Amino acid sequence: HELDVRREELLSYSEYLFARPDLKKNNAINYMRMLKPFYAEALQQLMTFFYVGQKQPAKAMARVSAQISRVPNNATYHLMLGLLYLQTRDLDKAESAFQKTLELDKNNLDAFIALGQVAVARGSVDKAVETYQHSIQMNPRDLRSYMLLADLEGSRGNWQKAQELYKKVLQIVPDYPIAANNLAYSMLEHG
Repeated sequence: HELDVRREELLSYSEYLFARPDLKKNNAINYMRMLKPFYAEALQQLMTFFYVGQKQPAKAMARVSAQISRVPNNATYHLMLGLLYLQTRDLDKAESAFQKTLELDKNNLDAFIALGQVAVARGSVDKAVETYQHSIQMNPRDLRSYMLLADLEGSRGNWQKAQELYKKVLQIVPDYPIAANNLAYSMLEHG
């Protein structure tokens, strides 16, 4: 618990450094590098800062790629790079990065879910369904794959299957508002 509190304090401080206009961003970046046990999380915040806050995905990709060149067998860094490629719609590179993630960590649920998103973006619905189903088998308590699959089934007009998936989410987390809302909407619209 103490380690989690310390991690939160350190990551909050890195956010503070980014928000200060009087400090060069390199100071915040260097501070994040000092967070050795939490560097992946710090790098993720850095990536978010450059991509979301500054609209500079190329800088985020360069930073993550540089870290990959230092630590090539870190699945988390490959996953981050894949997510950046996915956000910029470079689907081939995103898929390659997610495959590399799975090569390094065959049980990386985030990479499987992201591969499903790549398949959806390519219009390969059957591949996406297969990927999300595999993700559910890997971790039947993780809500993301159920929700994505339910949304996908609903978009294909398979409302009964979507409703079953929303109900499954509510069995896992009874007060999950998005699943409850989507189920209610689907039942009102389609019975």
